[in-house]
Amino acid sequence: MRLPSVVLGVLVVTVFAACGQPAAPPSTPATTPPATSAAPAASGPVITAFQVIDDISCTGAQASVPMSWATRNAREVKFQVDNSLLSAGYPTNGVGDIVVPCDGREHSVVLQATGAGGQAAIARHVNTSNSPPPSTAPSVTAFDLLEDVTCTGSTVEVAAGWSTTNAQAVNFSVDGQPLPAAAGFPVTGAGNIQVPCDGKSHKVTLTATGTGAPASLSRSVNTSNTPTPPPVSGPVITAFTLIDDVTCSGAQASVPASWTTQNAQAVSFSVDGQPVSAGAGYPVSGVGKVPVPCDGREHLVLLVASGQGGQVSLARHVNTSNSPPPPTAPSISRFDVLDDVTCSGTTVEVSAAWVTQNTQAVSFSVDGQPLPAAAGFPVTGVGRIPVPCDGAAHKVTLTATGTGAPAALSRSVNTTVAAPSSPTTVPASVVAPATTTAGG
Repeated sequence: MRLPSVVLGVLVVTVFAACGQPAAPPSTPATTPPATSAAPAASGPVITAFQVIDDISCTGAQASVPMSWATRNAREVKFQVDNSLLSAGYPTNGVGDIVVPCDGREHSVVLQATGAGGQAAIARHVNTSNSPPPSTAPSVTAFDLLEDVTCTGSTVEVAAGWSTTNAQAVNFSVDGQPLPAAAGFPVTGAGNIQVPCDGKSHKVTLTATGTGAPASLSRSVNTSNTPTPPPVSGPVITAFTLIDDVTCSGAQASVPASWTTQNAQAVSFSVDGQPVSAGAGYPVSGVGKVPVPCDGREHLVLLVASGQGGQVSLARHVNTSNSPPPPTAPSISRFDVLDDVTCSGTTVEVSAAWVTQNTQAVSFSVDGQPLPAAAGFPVTGVGRIPVPCDGAAHKVTLTATGTGAPAALSRSVNTTVAAPSSPTTVPASVVAPATTTAGG
């Protein structure tokens, strides 16, 4: 899951370091007090990953939405769409599609894992679009936030980033309740959204208003304040998200991140292989910031969780931009991949969605190796990217070419090799034909 390009260097900061000032030094720890683990007791089911492509443009009665999920200690998983239980038999770990109505509305998708120790659930929102808005109407071109957070207290401030076009104002609501207008959010930028810290899922809706009908997109924030069980096995990273496309100024960018772990005694971060010196100050689960160079390049951010059973890690890529491209040059406004997948065999096809402008062609590479041009990817759309299924992290790069310098964005795909008894694809009877294009 990606978060949109956020202007870190020009905002009046309520979220990050003050605009135009140096980013938080590496010694700055996370901004929340040590928080409890998001995972239930070791014997209970744990959802270790759940991702969907959350903005879909579609035609017809239904949209087929790519998703991936992974669980631990689960006997079965089920999905709900708008509180209606799907009857298909899904594997406990997998990559596939889920069908939602193509009606121009938002839809709630809930993954429920059941095991001997009870149940665990995580929610996501999918926004469908079946007709383009008028060219002068307000639109939300990107909206994402840190969607799985572990917290203490009665509320938690969740970092979000968004961009709009033709908007005169934006406002937010949480579970249908508007936030005070005094919050003064910019029409494109970043901010903190306050949600209840109650162990439940909450819907955050961004609405852009201007001349014409307003536009809105919704996201889910899953909060956890579950007590930490005693360490009984190796550490597990149950969630790791960050804002992965940032526009910045100065020497460094301070990138918001959230993470949760189970059975970890400590977590640390590295950027491009160099340890972040604040690692000892990060809680095992929490929300904080990771400093990366603001140099117009991509950077690899690695989260490492250590415990009695050893170490585990997850990788993400952050793309920095310190100068806007020419207006006629190709650009990438959105690039999503399912970045944590459980798989079997030698390769896994990872769902991706992208939107570009001023582009004549797009191409992909995996770990620097170009995919065959015969793949024939559209300049805006969805597709599947073959990635080695070897238990390692892989860099997937999208390059858009046209008149002017090419544009490129990279994402990380972390693969986990499934046990032989765990199938990794949805049964054919529940995989709908691909009829969607990237949206948002």
